[in-house]
Amino acid sequence: CEGEGEGEGEGEGEGEGEGEGEGEPLDTDGDGVPDATDPSPSDPCVPNGNALVCPSGDTDGDLTPNSTDASPSDPCVPNGDAIACATGDADGDLIPNGTDPSPGNPCDPDPASAACLGGGQDQFCTGQGPAVNVNDGSGQAQCTGQIAQDAFQFAVCACTSIVQGGSQLLTDSFDSRVGPQGGQPPGTDGHVGTNDQLVMGFSRNPQFTVGGALRVGGRINVKPNSSVAREIYADGDVESCGMVSGEGFINGDFIAGTILDDLVIDTSINTVTGTVGPPGVVVPGVVPSLDPCPCDAGELIDIVGISTNGATQNDNDNPAFATLVDPTIYTNPSIESAADPLVLQCGRYYISSIAQDSLTIRATGRTVVFVGADIVVNSLNIEVVDGAEVDLFVAGDVITQSASRLGDQLHPAAVRTYIGGNVVFSANTILGGNVYAPNADISFGAQLDVFGSLFVSSVRFSGNSTVHFDSAIREAGSACPPSEG
Repeated sequence: CEGEGEGEGEGEGEGEGEGEGEGEPLDTDGDGVPDATDPSPSDPCVPNGNALVCPSGDTDGDLTPNSTDASPSDPCVPNGDAIACATGDADGDLIPNGTDPSPGNPCDPDPASAACLGGGQDQFCTGQGPAVNVNDGSGQAQCTGQIAQDAFQFAVCACTSIVQGGSQLLTDSFDSRVGPQGGQPPGTDGHVGTNDQLVMGFSRNPQFTVGGALRVGGRINVKPNSSVAREIYADGDVESCGMVSGEGFINGDFIAGTILDDLVIDTSINTVTGTVGPPGVVVPGVVPSLDPCPCDAGELIDIVGISTNGATQNDNDNPAFATLVDPTIYTNPSIESAADPLVLQCGRYYISSIAQDSLTIRATGRTVVFVGADIVVNSLNIEVVDGAEVDLFVAGDVITQSASRLGDQLHPAAVRTYIGGNVVFSANTILGGNVYAPNADISFGAQLDVFGSLFVSSVRFSGNSTVHFDSAIREAGSACPPSEG
């Protein structure tokens, strides 16, 4: 009996001693990691920077540091719409974060949600909301400034042909943010591009003076006294290019002309009889075939879709501006609307069509105008006050029959016109903006000075013509919120 008692006493003593020692591992910093395995046992933020006891961490993922979070383990406190909060709505699209496939994107899953389309007029006018929802399949809203920056990369870009019927076509560039065009030395940002050949085989063989790069999706044959300030690209033979100050990239024979910088050409199949350098040299290499202007169906801006979208997503019902409560006020050609000029404060406006003797649209802020069909007028004037900008999306044709002024020669980058149909400008039209009309074959009937740029199907210049590209358009998207760029 005595032996049994001693055995029981020893078992109880050993069991209790071992249990107490294993249940209380030392954790000096309270981060849940025992000192024995903690690489920094006195730092609560190591090894886990989001441990509950780490003041700079964010345990619940609500972007509020633990030290200032009233409930650091609850992602819905203090912000009930934090992305980490399953019941919140971070992007404002009325779909809870827990079931929203992209809780930070108001255009996913519904690109027609009010949040995706920019919310109210106040949000848009403070630069916080997108102007339009571009129906490109991505469901992502885009700022008009970014659309313009992407669309206008050339002084002249033609999906098919550029025809110069006068004796000279000249392009150069300036920056309207610096000052007027006449007060600056001519810049070399006035690029010219065409997806067709650039060949003048008629009785007139005009001179091309390109103050930028020349990129041609076919062969080149222009007057020998032509010049190109920067590089030249040809997807075909260069029979005559004049003087090129930059590099050459030719997918064909280089027959005549001078390229001062290096020429890249596949010498295994193409010949070089033109002049290269000095200091440039011939660099053997394959030059890919490409179209300089983005004219494929998938690359074009959906102008009709944008205009259609504008019919329901606009600020026409703004109680402080009642002029366009009825968007049909300009549709009857026999009744001239009293709302001329149409002075628009910041906002997005829809007009079903315009058929008037004349109309002046004057923008006083960040303005977008959607036209659901054609503009057919004798005279059309688009004006902007200092600091304003206007984007005009026209689903149909634009036809003017007498003196018109589209834009501001001092600030061309602020005026952007997108046309889904054809374009007919009168001979004495003044262009002070950027025109995107990929389905239009435009013919100018007289000498022309363009301040801005042209993106068209084709263009014919009948007289001596100059295009002054406004380089400020290259930064038009810089003012867009990050989510819109």
